[in-house]
Amino acid sequence: MNATIRKATLTDKADLGKIYCAAWKEAYNILPSEYLEKLNEEFCTPKTDNLENYLVAEMKNTVAGLVNYGVSRDSASEKTGEIRAIYILPEFWRKGLGTELIRAAQAEMKKHGYISAYLWVLEKYIRAVKFYEKMQMRTTKEKRTIQLNGTQLTEIKYECEL
Repeated sequence: MNATIRKATLTDKADLGKIYCAAWKEAYNILPSEYLEKLNEEFCTPKTDNLENYLVAEMKNTVAGLVNYGVSRDSASEKTGEIRAIYILPEFWRKGLGTELIRAAQAEMKKHGYISAYLWVLEKYIRAVKFYEKMQMRTTKEKRTIQLNGTQLTEIKYECEL
């Protein structure tokens, strides 16, 4: 595989929106179709110019994937990191980009002093659950319910040591 993993820059913002939008529409058939139909790249583009916690994967001169990570949003420990998002353009699925992005985010978090990391994944998104298990992440059995466009969804928590 000939991917380059690098820090995202402001010139990547539109690409980030494109990746989020395309990945959601392809992957999340467990979400209400009317919600997915309304998604567009502008809505999915990060609203901040602070992209310091984004890494992107470039392949074939295309920004093909992203990972967003940082300090835990729901843990009291400053030593716990969170993988907040990982998405890849569907045409680049199953080429190893997810593995490279997760490993790069884990390395960045470790470099910044985190000792563990976690992420939340939709329980019914079996493809992602299998991927995280392949990446040696383990379920904590912790669950939470989120609301999306009037639909209740269950997320499960996966964690790993760094």
